[in-house]
Amino acid sequence: MMKRNLLLVLVSFLIFHTVSAQKRKKPSKDQSDLLGTAEYFFDDGQFLRALPNFQKLSATDSTNAYYHYKMGICYLHKSDEKELAITELERAAKINPSLADITLYIGQAYHLNNKFDQAIEIFNKYIGENPSPQKKKIASHYIEYCQNGKIFVQKPMDIEITNLGSPVNSVGSEYAPVISSDESTLIFTYKGERSKGGLMDDQFVPDPDGDYYEDIFISQRVGKDWLTPESISDKINTAGNDASIAVSADGQTLFIFKSTTKDNGDIFISTLKGSEWSEPVRLGPNINSNNSWEGSCSITSDGQMLYFASDRKGGFGGRDIYVSKRLPNGEWSPAKNLGATINTEYDEDAPFIHPDGIDLFFSSRGHSSMGGYDIMYSTKRGESWSEPINLGYPLNTTEDERYYVLTASGEFGYFSSDRKGSLGEQDIYTVNPGFAGERPVLALVVGTVNAENKPADAKIKVTNMTTGEPQGDYSSNSASGKFLIALTPGNEYKIAIEVEGMQTHMEYVNVKNIETFVQINQDVKLYTAGSPQAAKQAIADSTNTLQSKIDQQIAKYRQEQKYDVYEANTYRKVVTARGEELHDSVFYNVELGKYECPEEFKGDKLNEIGKVQKLASTDLKTTIFYIGPYKTLLEAELSRRKALKADSSLRAGIVVTVSDHGVRKTLQQFYATDYKRPDYIIPTDTKILKCKTDENIVKSTGPAGSGIRDSIATNTPKSTGTATPGTLLTPADAQMKDMVKDHGNFEVEGLSYKLELGVV
Repeated sequence: MMKRNLLLVLVSFLIFHTVSAQKRKKPSKDQSDLLGTAEYFFDDGQFLRALPNFQKLSATDSTNAYYHYKMGICYLHKSDEKELAITELERAAKINPSLADITLYIGQAYHLNNKFDQAIEIFNKYIGENPSPQKKKIASHYIEYCQNGKIFVQKPMDIEITNLGSPVNSVGSEYAPVISSDESTLIFTYKGERSKGGLMDDQFVPDPDGDYYEDIFISQRVGKDWLTPESISDKINTAGNDASIAVSADGQTLFIFKSTTKDNGDIFISTLKGSEWSEPVRLGPNINSNNSWEGSCSITSDGQMLYFASDRKGGFGGRDIYVSKRLPNGEWSPAKNLGATINTEYDEDAPFIHPDGIDLFFSSRGHSSMGGYDIMYSTKRGESWSEPINLGYPLNTTEDERYYVLTASGEFGYFSSDRKGSLGEQDIYTVNPGFAGERPVLALVVGTVNAENKPADAKIKVTNMTTGEPQGDYSSNSASGKFLIALTPGNEYKIAIEVEGMQTHMEYVNVKNIETFVQINQDVKLYTAGSPQAAKQAIADSTNTLQSKIDQQIAKYRQEQKYDVYEANTYRKVVTARGEELHDSVFYNVELGKYECPEEFKGDKLNEIGKVQKLASTDLKTTIFYIGPYKTLLEAELSRRKALKADSSLRAGIVVTVSDHGVRKTLQQFYATDYKRPDYIIPTDTKILKCKTDENIVKSTGPAGSGIRDSIATNTPKSTGTATPGTLLTPADAQMKDMVKDHGNFEVEGLSYKLELGVV
């Protein structure tokens, strides 16, 4: 399970004996011992433990090309200092340019540091050196990585990547995260000081020069915080490697990877009974094949389909992704390869099927990878899969990215990486949004079952009323009563919740036309069948149905989809989350309005709030009135509210804008990453308040002294007394005055006059 760049390991293995045979200065006995230790760790793939030993050797002989060579290779695996790989490898090449495959390694170093053009040039040079066909293929593949990397780095995804930090991450390694669909439980693989048995050799004997073995840890979320992780269970964690690879949607079935000296690694399961996990059981031969590796998997929310990775014979490459269906007897059907759309001649690994059952995420060294494993996703269309899409940079990098899981809402993705900035060798990260495509559409029902006011182990049967077939069998946890059901759109369902001796609770749900993800909390109370409490609860249940809660959330979603509601909600979130941030050379102004006719602005009610200033727009056609500047958005927002309270007529044009290093921007432009809705178009300027005297409508025709202004927009053409096609009648001032003078008191029975204020 430990994440390595296998291409680098392969090349290291191929060239080791060649380099070892080259002439080197004869070392002293102490140096020989140190070199032996360094080579031991290097050959075992423990490059970060080999590195300090080679550094000590190089300190005693800085002209030794071999030491710089090995240090450079080690730095290829040290993400926080990978730029030193270029330094050490080029130094080694300068001393001894005949070092085996030194050009290939230098190309890899440039690739890892995102120097793609230089790397391509070096790889082409290496191919020109006429290496073996196998190594030539490796170099050609790296050129493809570089070409893909150039595209992705130039167009980074608008995402936010966050290290989960302490207490989840530590100086050890945390990786392969899996989460329950409601994001309340996080289970992951851990290697470090808390590993069972401590440092051990290959025979599980304590050894200070040994390694830590994998254990599984679990953390629960309270609010937005994760609790300190604990070892999941002594029944699961052993002295050997035990790694988490998947969890069922409800968090009650855990899939585990175990390897022994008798096999290459198989998939096991453990189930949660109350608060205790069961002894892991190996899945059957249709999943775990003889003499093959099966090391990652994911199960659909209904528990009927298992996607997994295997390097068994008959695939397209080293590792392929397969699927198996649960049979009526509970066993798994013979596995089926997902085919050439998903699998390539290179490795595919770490599948994750979203609870919606159609979005598949996986890692691949093929397709459009920019280096090592990249995270891809594909959507199921009937029986086929769409062409996989790379999730892009900076989620994917030139190193390995694997073990990606997505929350049911699609808001957050979880993954592990040893990228720069990690607390240890590997850390767990979140990414928001989880992916750039449309959010999953799903109804997630979360709740508890209590029988006679105590948590109950209930049987939950879901039937697809559209097809009449069982959708799946679920259960609530006997210790907490918690249950979780994922309902995919396009169907009607019947949900029956049963506890022996209790009155059955029934729900009928129609999610044929839901348009978004909804999560509904539905606690169920059961009482003895026929009791007064059961009758009373039945009445309460009839007025608090699951369907009504879904309908309410859908109505809320539709309301929030409106532009003005979305803008207002997002603005509130920005003020709450980032209102007190300070930015160099960034100030905030409260714009009271952008006027076409500046004489119409009245600011006499704002004297106590701040000095009102004005600014001519760049085109000199409008004038902006504003109060400011303010150092923070929160200060500006508070001032905006005071201004509105003082003069509510400002509501039509008052906004907060940003002066970013002297450049005026709308708030949406400055906080573009917060306005993420795909169909939302970020405004580039604020609203213009048109003159109250519209250019095509006469708005004052009263006689002198009436108090009504007598004017027409300045760009109105002189009228001939007839209507211009497509416009309202606009006579000239003189003609209007003559008509009022001559006929102003003229009355005719049945004839009346109206003052038109506008046409909408």
